[in-house]
Amino acid sequence: MAGMEEDSTNNYRIKDIVFFGSARRILLQSANGPCPLLALCNVLLLRNQLSISTDARYISFAELVDMVSSYLFDANARASGEEGSADMRQNLQSCLDILPRLNVGLDVNCKFGGPRDFEYTQELAVFDLLDICLFHGWVVSKQDSRAHEAFAHLSYNQVVEKIIAG
Repeated sequence: MAGMEEDSTNNYRIKDIVFFGSARRILLQSANGPCPLLALCNVLLLRNQLSISTDARYISFAELVDMVSSYLFDANARASGEEGSADMRQNLQSCLDILPRLNVGLDVNCKFGGPRDFEYTQELAVFDLLDICLFHGWVVSKQDSRAHEAFAHLSYNQVVEKIIAG
């Protein structure tokens, strides 16, 4: 980590901040564009659930994937050993497969009924297992009763399909 000297698509700068009166480290966006893994890591860093060495100024994408993978295992170890844990182990494996792809975007399909309504995707399981809530702002107002009745139960993809179908 210490030898990295610039932002790239695989390395991220670390910044020291004060968050609610406590020193924390966060990761800064690089030239790579959207990176949901950075968002996940920043939530975990702000919660003090992940930590980065105080002498590090940059961290690689691979190191972030390793850190979050380790945290996922640790945070879900008890649940994966309990009865009915086959689903948990499958979710955990899906998350581990998805983490390396989270440097380029996130496949989510918003539903228009509320800010926490999404159509399920494997990527959302990562947020669930890390106990991180996602929110969106594409919500149809209940005050517009016609639009709410027409769209609140639909996802973005369903609306696009209806438009294309005519």
